[in-house]
Amino acid sequence: MDTTFIPTPQDDKLIMEAAVTKTVTGTGTVLDLGIGFAPGGVGQPNVAVTQITAVDFTTGDESYKLQVMESSDNASFTQAGPIITLAPAVGVVAIPAFISKRYVRLDYTLGGTTPSITYNAWLNPNCGLA
Repeated sequence: MDTTFIPTPQDDKLIMEAAVTKTVTGTGTVLDLGIGFAPGGVGQPNVAVTQITAVDFTTGDESYKLQVMESSDNASFTQAGPIITLAPAVGVVAIPAFISKRYVRLDYTLGGTTPSITYNAWLNPNCGLA
């Protein structure tokens, strides 16, 4: 089974991270959905399609958590969906979120002795969460 298969084409205009490697906890690159983005209600259902291409679980105490954050002013961010804990393997993970604000990013919490993760991530509004 190909664990790097992404089931739908991803829009390069909605890329959140491109082939990045992270080794400490931090915040992702901000994606601006535009001044006219205003879905109303609880927001638009989305997923951050995250393609994990390398992840270190060498010492066995490493941990990786990802979550989608949103902001109306690109300064104060709040959680837009659940925190997803990654399994010890490469592959594709869908991180759900309901987006109601203009700016989004993918934040990550890394723990353990030698955490290191390399991934690509796209925001995908065609996710069927509704």
